[in-house]
Amino acid sequence: MGPEYLDAHLHIADGAALKLNSAVKYIFLNSTSKNDLDTVAGCVSEHLTPFFGLHPWYTAKESVGSLNLKAMLDSYQTAGVGECGLDHSGKNRLTGSIQLQAFETQVKTAFEYGRPLSIHCVRAWGQVISVLKKYSPLPAPFILHSFYGSAETAEILINLGGYISLSGMSLRNPVKSSPIIAGLPLNRVLIESDLLAGEPGFTAEMHFDILRENYRLTAEILGISEKDFISGVVENGKIFTN
Repeated sequence: MGPEYLDAHLHIADGAALKLNSAVKYIFLNSTSKNDLDTVAGCVSEHLTPFFGLHPWYTAKESVGSLNLKAMLDSYQTAGVGECGLDHSGKNRLTGSIQLQAFETQVKTAFEYGRPLSIHCVRAWGQVISVLKKYSPLPAPFILHSFYGSAETAEILINLGGYISLSGMSLRNPVKSSPIIAGLPLNRVLIESDLLAGEPGFTAEMHFDILRENYRLTAEILGISEKDFISGVVENGKIFTN
C-alpha cells in the first residue's frame, strides 16, 4: 500500500463531481464565491475539509454577505473560511479597498467562530499581515496558500500561526524559491495542487501527478526523504481537521 497524500488547496467547478486518485486521502476544498459554495458543501466527507469564502477576484461583483458565511459555518462545524485574501496584481489592484473590506470581514468571522483561514495573497503582504495582527492571537491556524513570498514574510506569518502551503506556482522559480523553502520549519509546510476539479481536461491522474511532483520537488529542496515528507505534511494538516 502506497502513501496517503494531503492536498491543502483544491477547487471544484460548479456542479462537478469530485473524482480523485484514492491515494489523495485528505483534501482541503475551497470555494471562491457563492457560485461554487453549494458544490463544495456537497463534497464534505470524513477526510474532506471545506473552506467557505469569497476570493478577492470576485469582491467587486459579490459581497461576503451574499455567501451567508455564518450560516455555512453553523451548518458545517469542520469548515474553515476561504479562499479569502488580497490580490494587487494587474487590474486587481483597482479593487484594493473593496478586497480589504471583504478580507477583514472574513478574518473577523473566522476569529469569532474559531475557524482556520485559507488565504490568498499577491503583492499585498503588508496589508494581509496587518489584518492578521489586528486579530492576533487567532484562535485557529491559517494557511497561506501557493506561497511565493520572502523568507522574512514566511517567518512573520508562521509566528502569527500560519502554515506555508506550496504549489507548482510556488516552485516555478527554484533559484528564487529554493533558499526560502529550505529555511521553512518542517512542521509548518503543506503541499497543494491549486487545481480546479471538474474543469475541461482535468483528470484524477493529472491531478495526482501534479500533486505528487510538488511533494517530490519540495522534499528534495528540504533534504528529506519523499516518504517522510509526505507523512509529515499529512500530520501537519491534521491541525486543520481537529
